[in-house]
Amino acid sequence: MAETDNSNFGAAPVGTPISAAGNVDPLHLAWVSWFNRLQVFLSRLAPTLWGTHAERLALAGTQLVNGELFIEYDRTNVIYQYQRGTWVYLAGTMWGTLSPDQRPTDLGVRDAGFHFRGTDQQREFIWSGSAWVEITPIGGATSLTHPNVVTKVGPAAGSIQEGGITDLSAPNSGMLNITAAGNVGIGTASPAVQASAGRQYLTISGSTANGALELVTQQADADGNQVGIMQFSDKNSTSADKRIGAIAGVLSGAVANNRGGELRFFIKNDGGGALVWAMVINKVGNVGINTAAPNYMLDVLGDINASGVYRKGGAAGVTTTVTLAKVTTSGANGSLTIQGGIVTGFTAPT
Repeated sequence: MAETDNSNFGAAPVGTPISAAGNVDPLHLAWVSWFNRLQVFLSRLAPTLWGTHAERLALAGTQLVNGELFIEYDRTNVIYQYQRGTWVYLAGTMWGTLSPDQRPTDLGVRDAGFHFRGTDQQREFIWSGSAWVEITPIGGATSLTHPNVVTKVGPAAGSIQEGGITDLSAPNSGMLNITAAGNVGIGTASPAVQASAGRQYLTISGSTANGALELVTQQADADGNQVGIMQFSDKNSTSADKRIGAIAGVLSGAVANNRGGELRFFIKNDGGGALVWAMVINKVGNVGINTAAPNYMLDVLGDINASGVYRKGGAAGVTTTVTLAKVTTSGANGSLTIQGGIVTGFTAPT
């Protein structure tokens, strides 16, 4: 039979949609034609039987040929193949409701891969050989990489559990959760412990100790290489660099593969085009403000203003000696310069 020969396809089956003019609906006819072609193709490979699920199970082994196909029309045309004395699920999707649950309850190891799709809920399941494993459509696509790697719908509408990266074993199940509000929980099904309206949260919970946010790098070991950065950005900015601030962890030191580290703090000036260095805590704990290389516990490049009391050892108002090379003070009443303990300049008020 030529590929374009439809003479053996017969009349349209009962229930075929008919137009007002009495013609078979073209789209349905195209589908019937394609499906009949599939039947012809399969029949050339091996004999093909049609019937109900119960009829397939009732067939005696002596009546069957190895490789024979059986299409269960009461289960939306799922296909089984007779292999070495037993039926094995081959292909096809069964459609049905989940409320009430119409998923088959008599499946076994030979039915592994059996696909069920809900008609009343957008949910799909694969039979693993021993249990139903749910696969969830996301953005119109279905994600399935392995029967034990799943994306599972959460109890609340729009929420996701496990996110497609954890398996079904008890110790690992439910380690990643995305709630209907858009909050993400790692190690917890209840992220956003202290929540405010209009915000989304990433909550990391340890199983027996603290949760930790860890940033690492794939860069080679070298002094000055960044290990990780936490940045804050303004999506409304017209600047090429939309960041307004950042905190970076940087390798610092000469000991290969065991270097020290420093934290660098960056800010963006109003109307500025890029981040500028504001503060650093270096590998020995010195803090530098407006300087990248602090030599003291607090090293400030620029003016300092204090409104509190100077303290020494916790006590306020204690007199202390400060050695200065030169001191100049000035104001509305004139100026005074002292150098080496000697007054070297004086300007009278005007």
